Amino acid sequence: MKKIYFAITAVLLLVLDQWTKHLALENLPYGGTKEVLGNFFRLSLTKNPGGVFGTRIGGTNVYIIFAFVGIVLIFIYLLSVLKRGELKSIFGLGFIMAGAIGNLIDRIRFGKVTDFLDFGIGDLRWATFNIADSVILIGLGLLLIAEWKNESSSKGTGGVSSDKVGSLSGTSGDTAVQVEDPETDKREADTGNG
Repeated sequence: MKKIYFAITAVLLLVLDQWTKHLALENLPYGGTKEVLGNFFRLSLTKNPGGVFGTRIGGTNVYIIFAFVGIVLIFIYLLSVLKRGELKSIFGLGFIMAGAIGNLIDRIRFGKVTDFLDFGIGDLRWATFNIADSVILIGLGLLLIAEWKNESSSKGTGGVSSDKVGSLSGTSGDTAVQVEDPETDKREADTGNG
């Protein structure tokens, strides 16, 4: 069932990314600027042949290869996350997948990524970006929060996440696993029921 959350998230955000890029290409002059919130937020159509925020480490083919490798890695990680059932991670991976595919579509179609969201004050501007870039960063944020919460919840249970403690008593192959609760042991010792 949780696979559907991933799929719906990825598809909806991919459609949003492609639709907003289409609107930008149809309605904004290349290199022109349209103020939305004064000088702070503008729509400025640009084509980015490089990576995120204008970085350059190779030509279009390098970024296409990176995107395909990233997509494969997302699916591999998704299989692990689905087994654990972590919703934040599932949504985070859906966000990242949508962004990766959205920018990959641009690179295949145009050889460059369509960027149009422009934030800053005066000449001090952030690199122009798009919805795909945004959802990749939001997805990474969701993954970091999920991992941080998993890490902090497992510290109180000796490295075992708190939602797994109750399911550990039982057998695993030939080895019996028993989870002991020091508070219960103490109460049993105090009442003589040990």
